[in-house]
Amino acid sequence: METKELRKINAINVYMSHFRNKYFDIMKLLDFFKNEEKCIVLWGAGRRGIAFLRAYDPAGEYISFVIDMNKQKSGQMVDSYRRIYSIKEIKKDKKYVVFLSSDAFENSARYQLYLARIDAMVINVDNIIWGNLSAEEILNQPLYDMHPVRNTKICAMVILYQPNEFVIKNISSYAAFLDKLFIYDNSEDDCIFPWSQFSEDCMVEYIRHHENRGIGAAINEVAGKAINDGYDWLITYDQDSMATVEMVPEMRKFANDESLRNDVALITPLVNDTCSQEYVPTDVLRLLSKPPLYYKERALQSGTMHRLSLWGEIGGYNEDLFIQEVDFEFCVRCVLNGKKIVQLNDAVMIHQIDEKREIQKTSKKKYTPLTYYYLYRNALYCLRKYRKIAPLFALSCADILYVLEKASETGMDSMNKKTALSIATHDFENRIMGKIISEKLHLIG
Repeated sequence: METKELRKINAINVYMSHFRNKYFDIMKLLDFFKNEEKCIVLWGAGRRGIAFLRAYDPAGEYISFVIDMNKQKSGQMVDSYRRIYSIKEIKKDKKYVVFLSSDAFENSARYQLYLARIDAMVINVDNIIWGNLSAEEILNQPLYDMHPVRNTKICAMVILYQPNEFVIKNISSYAAFLDKLFIYDNSEDDCIFPWSQFSEDCMVEYIRHHENRGIGAAINEVAGKAINDGYDWLITYDQDSMATVEMVPEMRKFANDESLRNDVALITPLVNDTCSQEYVPTDVLRLLSKPPLYYKERALQSGTMHRLSLWGEIGGYNEDLFIQEVDFEFCVRCVLNGKKIVQLNDAVMIHQIDEKREIQKTSKKKYTPLTYYYLYRNALYCLRKYRKIAPLFALSCADILYVLEKASETGMDSMNKKTALSIATHDFENRIMGKIISEKLHLIG
């Protein structure tokens, strides 16, 4: 299939199909809250929001209005029935139930409701779908009283690339809570990372090949070592991630608990990205009312704990991608294999982008030309591979292509970005994957 043909995806239809996976349970919830005379609102007026309204409330019988943080949308109508309000326009004299059209809004929605002092129950629709939860389970959230029935062995790895002084602080935030730590140094220079200082906290193994082997190869190598050493779980960290003091202990408690399902392949923390527009101060994040866990479609590689007994069934990380979309592609295969991804909301990780990394971005997502290459090529690859079997993921890949193309039109390095996209397209079409060859690297700056 040609590159242009790959991208012909009807986004609204994809999202409607996604939302209808739990149609009867979500309709039960809407009927229940309507009968309780609650004011039902939807958070998010984008494509997901439109799809949710068309799937569940085309006649405007349930959803009173839509909340969106984009001020330019305030006052507009969604599908002729529902008006869009900003959070500041919401009256405080009602009991609200807020359905999230995307779990990406979770932190910011709860935070904005908290700041506005609006009493609301928040329903994460994606959690219902990916966890295959019933309406009764949502209305009667179970209390998770931990009862340990096992003593799991947990190791972790951190992938380094030209680390700075802040990396030592980040590693120190979790090393003491581990049974073993693998430090995988992807740096290509001769500087030696002072890894031995962590030996007082836990067993440490330092791995270095004096070349950048990418994310997938690094994780696969360490996972193999961890399995051979008899470990049950492997947590993977980027060098710019810091664990809160409760992160690893909460993940260990859940892994040891009798309630842990056999189909849970990944346990991920609640990630608080300091560079994200959705960032919420960590001390406030702990105050927000949340259920103890959510089910997810995907998770960031950094901070995620992998169940090693399921490693062979899922197939490890795709080394052909090298970097970018490596973690999400792995998550898609987890879900396609019938496995679950669980987010523990009491386990919080702070993620801060390090400007010295080969792959870097800012809060405004100003990617380097090299990042453009990997993102674009890998998005094309995943779009082709998952277009029919995982359309939600394929759609996100198509969105990446559009965003990168649009962004490449502006900026001082616009020419280098366009060159990077051209090379990425060429390599994708010729099935050239892995690390970009050095002869092409100088062409994109």
